[in-house]
Amino acid sequence: MKPEAVIQTFVIITAFALVFPPAFGASEGEGKDSAHRPFMKVDPSGYSGSVIGSLQPPQGKALNYVSHKKIREGTTIFDMPILPAGDHHTIRALAKASPDVGVQDLLEHMTQSAESPVVKMNIFPEGFKGYTTSMFLQPFSAEGWFGGLYSWNVIKDSLWAFHPSISKAMMQHEFGRHLKKEDLFYPLRMVLGEEALLSSEPEGGHAARKVVFRTSLSPSKLEKMTQATMSMADTFIDTWISTDRELSKVGETAFGYLVPLVGFDVFGLDLRPESHEHDPDKKEIYKQKLDEIKSVLSGIIPSVFAVGFDPVFYYVPDVLKALYLNTYYPVLGEKGEQLKEFIRWAVDEARREGVLRKVVREYEEEGKKRGGGAAGEEYGGHVIGGVKGGNMIREIHRFRARKQFIEEFEDEVYTSMLISTMSIDDGRPAKVKKQEARKSYIDEKMRSLDLETVTLEDSDLWDASNPFVAGTDKGANFFTIVNTKLAQDKQLKAMIFQDIRKLIEEAKYDDEEYRFREGDDLERHVWNPESFRRGNLPALEGFVESLLLELPSVPIIARRVAADCYMHFKEAPDQVGDTPEDGQPLYRLHLRKGQTVAFPTVKLNPYPGNTNRFMPQGWNDEDVSKRRRKIQTFLSGSGNECPGQFFARDTLIKFVFRLFTRGYDIELLEDVEGFDLQYKGASIVTANIKLKIVDSGEELYTNQFPTEDEIVKYQRKKKEAKEKKHVHKK
Repeated sequence: MKPEAVIQTFVIITAFALVFPPAFGASEGEGKDSAHRPFMKVDPSGYSGSVIGSLQPPQGKALNYVSHKKIREGTTIFDMPILPAGDHHTIRALAKASPDVGVQDLLEHMTQSAESPVVKMNIFPEGFKGYTTSMFLQPFSAEGWFGGLYSWNVIKDSLWAFHPSISKAMMQHEFGRHLKKEDLFYPLRMVLGEEALLSSEPEGGHAARKVVFRTSLSPSKLEKMTQATMSMADTFIDTWISTDRELSKVGETAFGYLVPLVGFDVFGLDLRPESHEHDPDKKEIYKQKLDEIKSVLSGIIPSVFAVGFDPVFYYVPDVLKALYLNTYYPVLGEKGEQLKEFIRWAVDEARREGVLRKVVREYEEEGKKRGGGAAGEEYGGHVIGGVKGGNMIREIHRFRARKQFIEEFEDEVYTSMLISTMSIDDGRPAKVKKQEARKSYIDEKMRSLDLETVTLEDSDLWDASNPFVAGTDKGANFFTIVNTKLAQDKQLKAMIFQDIRKLIEEAKYDDEEYRFREGDDLERHVWNPESFRRGNLPALEGFVESLLLELPSVPIIARRVAADCYMHFKEAPDQVGDTPEDGQPLYRLHLRKGQTVAFPTVKLNPYPGNTNRFMPQGWNDEDVSKRRRKIQTFLSGSGNECPGQFFARDTLIKFVFRLFTRGYDIELLEDVEGFDLQYKGASIVTANIKLKIVDSGEELYTNQFPTEDEIVKYQRKKKEAKEKKHVHKK
């Protein structure tokens, strides 16, 4: 530890420890005896007739969350056991080693020692009682001042949820309300911006911004990007082949596939220099910008999570955190500024390239829409494989415009125009009238909106940075995992080839809309985006899903309890819903302010070999199509899902598909006995994976892309044929 940091730590701890009790110390009175009691005697929370008992919740069965308002008077309520787990000497030793070895060993230690569905990490020696004792004795423990301080900071007094039903209920009902983001998100805000979706709390405009992401990265939007995604995959495969078909730094090289793809989906820009051979100046600029952003994004997540292992950071007051990070982690500030500079350039470039400009359609077909936007709209911008991107930047502009229109409506000038209408007594409350008038006003404004007239705020710009950070750094890691596992499994590859052959045979004869003629006789097939809908490639889809379950990008999610709260559960092995039956007892979980709740997603996802003893019976052995519905990697099913999960699936499935259909296979240059993976906030592949592209001996079907003119002509002919048919019927 640096001398300056030591002095700063001593001053801050002395001042703050005397004023504020640590939020993570053992509660007063929870000494050796109470820490090992199976049930905490907590207040019945005002429910008349409640009874505190000692009924153990069943292991291996489902537990359903029960809403407070549905708890009937007289219900018997048992406190859920929260037993201490883990040996405190082992935990503190692992905490010290965590910057180098990650937290995988700690996760395994906690999993093996957990004896109840929710456990409390046992970090204090027996005999430590209360805030005061632990505050003054902990630094003088056998490990020494800074040894004790280190584990005291990094490994806080935390609850670990090992039952998937309990963790899912916490995510669904308490995230953003009582469970807030940890201090670790501060450095992420420093990189992405204060109001960026990934780093901000789910309050204020957070929910509305999440809608922007879900709209822009939804499966339906990604489906429309099929031709562009496969074109990007082609470029990456060609680059790979040009390096003697060998790749030793798979993750780093994968940025060449993922960054241009994110750039097209977000900004509608084709960042690949080779796409601009006709314009040498633009080619050079794009090459420079692409190299810059790849350098910025590479390693950005590990850099952020490195702060999480800093024993000083947590004690620095919020007003000094930025100064501390700039002093000891200057790379974060540098990457943040470089990322923001790129986002500003990309937004301006999207404007110059017409991504926000409506263009006149040369064809129309009711119910069809291309390139994003509302039905009947078409925008400019770069074209890849006959489609246009830029969905997210347009949605961000619409989000800002809607906010501005709401502010305009609330202005006295516009409100005064409604006085006469609202004064008419038609039986409706004034509040309802105003809401309807506001909706009508905003809808009319949005219909005539010109996106080029909208001025974004900084918070809007930083939203565009989220998919770059999450979709590239973590995406490159997952890309490495998928291709390594694929290279190791010949039987799996044979099954994928079989599914592709079947899909091709069906597409050849059934997909009339995506067949184009060259000359008089030659007919070529262009992949229908619907071909990639779930279920069409079961072996490949199941393979990707199984890896998302077993090797999640974030193995542990942690949240801080912002206020005391209770959660109630019922035993429901065969029931659904959250209304308890008459006489059915409930289990109450008490979350205390200041605690950290850890969700070990890598142990909460069902998969064969999962060592979590609290997984419901049979979950781990189900078919992957059923197990994927229970995934917690992306907070799936909680209402707080990460929209980026669709991008992760889409990009990998289409890359592997494209690789195989072009007649290639993938092999390991050097065998990998075990999968060397570290958990440092995010999963990181540390093994030196070396892959090689080889000929498979079977070029299944060469996908070709239609030009914009071809699509226009085809749609025009289809429309004319439809009109002639309609006239003939008349």
